[in-house]
Amino acid sequence: MVVPRPQPRPRRHPLPLHPVWFALLPVLFLYAHNMAELHVGELLLPVLLATAAALLVWGALRALLRDWTRAAVLASAFWLWFCSFGHVSQLSERLGSEALLPLAIVYALLWPALVVLALGWRRPAPALSTALNVMALALVAFQVVRIGSFELRRAHPPTVPPSPASTVRVTAAPAREAPNIYFLVLDGYAREDVLRDIYRYDNHDFLRSLEAQGFQVAHHARANYCQTELTLASSLNLDYVDPLARAMGPEATDRAPLERAIADNHTTRFLRNHGYRTVAFASGYGGTELRAADSYRRGQAGLSEFQSALLETTPLLPLLRARGLVRVDANHTRARQVLYTLDHLAEAGRSPAPVFVFAHLIVPHPPFIFRADGSLKEYVRANQFTDGVRIWGSPRLYIRGYREQVEFISHRLPATIAAILAQAPRPTVILLLSDHGPGSTLDFGDLRTLNLTERFGILLAMRLPGKDVRLPDDFSPVNACRLVLREYFGADLPPLPSVSYASTFRHPYRLVRVTNGGAEFSWPPEGPPPSP
Repeated sequence: MVVPRPQPRPRRHPLPLHPVWFALLPVLFLYAHNMAELHVGELLLPVLLATAAALLVWGALRALLRDWTRAAVLASAFWLWFCSFGHVSQLSERLGSEALLPLAIVYALLWPALVVLALGWRRPAPALSTALNVMALALVAFQVVRIGSFELRRAHPPTVPPSPASTVRVTAAPAREAPNIYFLVLDGYAREDVLRDIYRYDNHDFLRSLEAQGFQVAHHARANYCQTELTLASSLNLDYVDPLARAMGPEATDRAPLERAIADNHTTRFLRNHGYRTVAFASGYGGTELRAADSYRRGQAGLSEFQSALLETTPLLPLLRARGLVRVDANHTRARQVLYTLDHLAEAGRSPAPVFVFAHLIVPHPPFIFRADGSLKEYVRANQFTDGVRIWGSPRLYIRGYREQVEFISHRLPATIAAILAQAPRPTVILLLSDHGPGSTLDFGDLRTLNLTERFGILLAMRLPGKDVRLPDDFSPVNACRLVLREYFGADLPPLPSVSYASTFRHPYRLVRVTNGGAEFSWPPEGPPPSP
């Protein structure tokens, strides 16, 4: 009797899910490299869309090739090609215009070549698919662990000692009629001497128009910090951020505590206790949004900074621009928000109750999308708030783009202020300040390159109706809200000495004391001198 030999069982290979992993990888990678400035909720929509797109591409290739494994390999190759566009584009910019055409041709032909290769390839590729599964899953798992551990630390922030300003005592009777209070931030607007000496721009007429509208201008004002969140967290909370910096430690990168300090600050809490409504305008920059305001106002919705940056890694955005849909990126969304805010600031003060109005205008700070006449440029590279010469090219290009935006806002803002004053039913206090100066030579990775005069020389002007108060010439933002609450509500908030700190973007809490002769490179920060 002949016993049949047992046939070997066909070797099972894992389901080739690598097209999904490779589609998710750019989303997770970009988030992981910027998570200190983002919220995890930003991941939801891109992750869902990337997963759906991966399955759709995989299914379409399966219908073409009639083989799930080959379709999966080709789908993964597609995502690697599709999401490398941004890197190829940046490489062509670094190499110069002569490299643009060859790189474009190679990039455009690469995907059709892969399709032809796959169509002519008859053998299945289980081993290759298994290797891609392992590789893609390992890369995705690494990013998930990075994000998860960071979010876990973010969910359990260190305990910060209470600031002396957290409980403000009122030692005198408040003003008989509570004024409207506007807190307007012109991001990166430089001091008069900086504009004249570095940017060759004379804003004398702008400052004179402010004085004609009742403002006092601190002609030698200087920032307390060289970053937006630090300045606003300090000013709105009526004190320096030293306690938070010490609690976080010099290696911390998480900006969420600063964002929380801005969103729930001592100034708005104090004013709410005195019958104020709060009105906040969206800026498009998550770090300075007051979404819990009684009225949170935003213009036309558009792409977030994270979504726009994702699109910049693919050919989608250039294709949309080529079809005439040029204003779909975060740059234009932010620019339209600036225009919306300028158009609607006056109506925010028409409330029968006193209001505190907060508006952070991303201008003249990059991206340089406004022309001097207020029209918008069709395309500006680098959809991000990042400042400094690394992103925006040479100092010459930075100065030209910045000067156009200074000219735009300097001509536009006086009319907005006139409308605020004309429509207000009560006296109107206006704090007009910049969070920091510009950065034509700024390298945020090396503080030794910092031009202290440029970065810390800021615009600061205040309108204080009914008060005989003179601003010190070197006034700084930490004292702005203190002055208003002291003069109009009798708050026990004496002025603090003006002290300035620098820090890198990656380590915002590693503060360096700035002096007139340079910077003292040490940590922990040397606190401000005792109040007089």
